[in-house]
Amino acid sequence: MEMSELRDEIRENLTIEKLINKEITSRVAVTDAEISDFYQHNASSFNVPETQYHLAQIQVTPTKDAQVRNLRNDDASTPAAAQRKIQALYSSLRNGEDFAKLAQEYSEDPRTSVGGGDMGFVPASSLATNPQLRAAVSSLKVGQISGIIRTPTGFHIIKLLAIERPGQRQLSWSREAILPAFPEPENPSVHLQSPASRINLNPVSTPAPSFT
Repeated sequence: MEMSELRDEIRENLTIEKLINKEITSRVAVTDAEISDFYQHNASSFNVPETQYHLAQIQVTPTKDAQVRNLRNDDASTPAAAQRKIQALYSSLRNGEDFAKLAQEYSEDPRTSVGGGDMGFVPASSLATNPQLRAAVSSLKVGQISGIIRTPTGFHIIKLLAIERPGQRQLSWSREAILPAFPEPENPSVHLQSPASRINLNPVSTPAPSFT
């Protein structure tokens, strides 16, 4: 390591220590100026390379699955039962029922039901490999739900929670992403990492489901 690189590393570590010491007395002690400085020096970490869709789903399968963990322990066991169930859920949604609540109670996807069906941010490039999902998502506005999508794995209802376009995320958005990048006082081992490398731009991020 060159001497200049070593000086930069020490300076960065001292800055981190300063911010940690402030958090001892207050979780929000990092100032706006410090956040702005960090943002300016790590702007590339806040670049979104392609459009991303924040999706949620309710899934119903036509066969019994021991892994189903919805709150009602409700699991359709035949194609006819699955069709009746998804149609009832769709009607409930159209009548104003909460999507996340119904997903937690009835969705048969063990990966997403506990989180209200939240699939995370799905890149547009992932949708390109899934024509059914791409067609459904492209027809939605934020907050809307799709119709019932039938696939080889069962039935799905998709909700579009948000769209993030490619480009540079603004500082106003980035503050909440920057704060967790600084280590907690009780966890000094993370000092070995650059804070920029710990920024989690997408709290939940998953590839598009295959629906096959």
